[in-house]
Amino acid sequence: MGFLRKSGGMAALLALPLAACSSEHQSLSAKSAEEQLLIAVASDRAAEALARALPDQGAVFIDPINFEGVEGKYAIGAIRESLARRGMRLASDRAQADRVIEVRTGAMAVEGSDLLFGVPGLSAPVPLAGALETPEVALFKKETMQGMTRLTAASFDRQSGALTGATGPRFGFSHKTKWTALLVFTWQSSDLLAKDWAGDAVESKSIVAPEIRLERTK
Repeated sequence: MGFLRKSGGMAALLALPLAACSSEHQSLSAKSAEEQLLIAVASDRAAEALARALPDQGAVFIDPINFEGVEGKYAIGAIRESLARRGMRLASDRAQADRVIEVRTGAMAVEGSDLLFGVPGLSAPVPLAGALETPEVALFKKETMQGMTRLTAASFDRQSGALTGATGPRFGFSHKTKWTALLVFTWQSSDLLAKDWAGDAVESKSIVAPEIRLERTK
């Protein structure tokens, strides 16, 4: 009985350092190629959803409201292409259009979240020796990045200024997830390189099969 009590105590002590940790972070602008790709794919899907919500109204002029930076320019291009794929005639200037479509964005961002079962990496100051860092021990870890774009459009008669239609908010999402198990096994899935692109068909599917890759870390 004494041995069992000691063994149970040792097991409890060994289990103390293990923890389940989760965190979330957000990047308001793309800071890496991976984030740029996440936002671009999300913008493609949001643009396709926006185009499906707008009826053919003759020649239209696209008037972007608050699109800035590389991501904004890409989103405007995606909107123009999605409208053209659906047979919409795009006017090069306002005077040649029957309708003016004002397009605005509510969000173009990347959100991330991490879930860890194991021992997180720690950094502790040591007097006269700098910082002591311990490596992360991941029995199971999930790292997720999700791109999101929110678009809204309203169309107006060019001459009278009367409202002729509104889409309401339309969303596009993309994701990339990486798992780690037992410290050395990693695999990931994403929909960034999906073969079934939303623009390839008029009635496109909103769900695509993820690309999964399994690898072992060295």
